[in-house]
Amino acid sequence: MPFSALDYRVIDERNLATASLRRRYAPARVYLPRLQLRYRFKGQDASPVLGELSYTFVLTRSGWRVGGQGDARRDDVQIWDDGPIRTRRTGRTLVVHHPGSEPFAARVLEAAERGYAEVAATWNGRWERKVVILVPRDQDEAERLLEVRDMAQIAAISSSSVEYGPGGKVLGNRIVVNTTLLGPATRPALQNVVTHEMTHVATRTIAAAPLFLAE
Repeated sequence: MPFSALDYRVIDERNLATASLRRRYAPARVYLPRLQLRYRFKGQDASPVLGELSYTFVLTRSGWRVGGQGDARRDDVQIWDDGPIRTRRTGRTLVVHHPGSEPFAARVLEAAERGYAEVAATWNGRWERKVVILVPRDQDEAERLLEVRDMAQIAAISSSSVEYGPGGKVLGNRIVVNTTLLGPATRPALQNVVTHEMTHVATRTIAAAPLFLAE
């Protein structure tokens, strides 16, 4: 991954371990805080992109060790969690995909490069004019990345992470495509979807826009 920064932080120091979790690791002590992943892609993210996860720390004879993951909540899924990744990029577009998806990733990159002019034709507001597009293996992985139950009728979704705490800022934007639907799409259909999602990224600077207006 082309990271320029990557770290994990404790955002809630309380021990969230339940009685059943303590019994699972008994008689060892366990500590389960709330954690946050923070990362930036090189040349793309002005602010860190956030994800939440939980690690169960267990006190062993050798000291504290990670005993499990996801015991407190359903962890946010990242595209690299599902195996090796590859990237294709220009100076303003980054496409992240798995090995074997190179032809489709190239089509997505080309569509994004054409999309900047299409967005500029109708939107002159300020935005970073950069996009990151995630190309999962299939619809199942797309649903895990977005925590969406059913994307059978959804070609792509633009999403953002939100800074922890009151008044949290909207941070790094990502476009996740449904490879199952878009893989066989024609060039005009793929272009329409990519430009549509890029427009969401560009206009996300408008606070609290109603969904019907955003669409």
